[in-house]
Amino acid sequence: MVWACNYDNSNILGERNPLKIYSDSTNKYQTNIIQMVWACNYDNSNILGERNPLKIYSDSTNLKNVIHKYLKELQEISKDKKNWQSLSIRYDTNGIATVSPLNYDLYDGLAGIALLFCAAYKNGFVNEEAIIDRVETCMTDLYKNYPWKGNWSVFHGRFSYIRYWWLKQSITYIRYWWLKQSIIDTTNKKFKANLFEICEELMNELVTNKYLPCDYIGGLAGIISFLVDIYNKQDEVRYKIKKCNS
Repeated sequence: MVWACNYDNSNILGERNPLKIYSDSTNKYQTNIIQMVWACNYDNSNILGERNPLKIYSDSTNLKNVIHKYLKELQEISKDKKNWQSLSIRYDTNGIATVSPLNYDLYDGLAGIALLFCAAYKNGFVNEEAIIDRVETCMTDLYKNYPWKGNWSVFHGRFSYIRYWWLKQSITYIRYWWLKQSIIDTTNKKFKANLFEICEELMNELVTNKYLPCDYIGGLAGIISFLVDIYNKQDEVRYKIKKCNS
């Protein structure tokens, strides 16, 4: 039995109600997104398990079919003009699968799906950029309205939203205007504002909570590595500009 979570501000744990309270169309809508999440997780696990992952991508026809399958499912799910109110399958600390509100993270959320379609769009596997905008809009709404207090991970926490926009630029570069685009992206006011804001929030958190995770995937080590990448990229851009002008 799959359960939906109805969160209440007065109750952190929320109230759990069976899906029978929803209409058939809503149940079908949420079932579709869950099936897509399972499919993505299954395919990703196969790719990661291969000794030579590049072999999977050598057959462009097969990859196009996979991309188009996900695109068709995502288009069906996103027909509703309102924000997605769907569910995602996650794993708790004991490794047990649970159902929770859809999130924006890179591991099992919208950011990972968006990156997939960014790469597909760049390589000509799909021609509909609007679907990327649709996913990004939902990501931003979730980031603003449902802050994950205490989870700062660059893979499955608050920093994963910032990291998505950073990773996207490396996917969407076009060879002949890479330098110009990189300058725009690394100095983008909106990106910098979001980055500075979340860094300030993290600094305030560290003042009151000195026991945050330190690991790379879910803790401070991953955040520090991400910030170093940003710093190094800006230095690289400055060097390229100087070299081009000399």
